[in-house]
Amino acid sequence: MDYAKPQKFTKDDTPVRKYSLTLSDRDIKSLNSLKSRSFSPLILPVANEYAAIIKIVNQLHELSNEDENLDNYD
Repeated sequence: MDYAKPQKFTKDDTPVRKYSLTLSDRDIKSLNSLKSRSFSPLILPVANEYAAIIKIVNQLHELSNEDENLDNYD
């Protein structure tokens, strides 16, 4: 698996669970930085775990962008 390139994932039809996370602004910035570098510093030998972490970070990135857009309405 080439970790430097964005991965294409197959559709996942397994049951979905929702979790609440508490992350600091620094945590979000670190995760956004990881995403901006195409996850290159993240090396996991097992593709399933790698795929799950990428999905989580991508969702957090989308949510943090939504938060920033909301802040611009002040």
